[in-house]
Amino acid sequence: MDPLSKAKIEDHRIDGDAGASAVIKSATKELLLLQKAEAFLLRRAVKARDAYDIYLLKGLGATLTANLRAHLQDTVLANEIDSGTRANRIERIDVKLCALELKQILPPDVYKALAVVDFEPLRKAVKELYEEWL
Repeated sequence: MDPLSKAKIEDHRIDGDAGASAVIKSATKELLLLQKAEAFLLRRAVKARDAYDIYLLKGLGATLTANLRAHLQDTVLANEIDSGTRANRIERIDVKLCALELKQILPPDVYKALAVVDFEPLRKAVKELYEEWL
């Protein structure tokens, strides 16, 4: 059995018209956080959207269980991503990159609230996610 199977999928019962219902399966927010953490590290270019998604998922209460943290650590070690590289990628989530990538996709009030503080909440969320490896 896959060691991450408990963290992967959750069921959502949806009631429809005329008494019909269905069960929709989706990834858990914890699995999505792991996937975004890996994407942030492994993409060729740093993406502000990955940092925003990490910030959003953490704001929704997503955390990495010990098993998911071990999986992320395996990704870090297997890809030889050192602490300097991780710190550099986090610092590249700057005002210019965020304006370029996020202004067009975020609601104006959400974008403005982040822009006023130079997108520091995004960097902070990502730093917290990798804190044991920085």
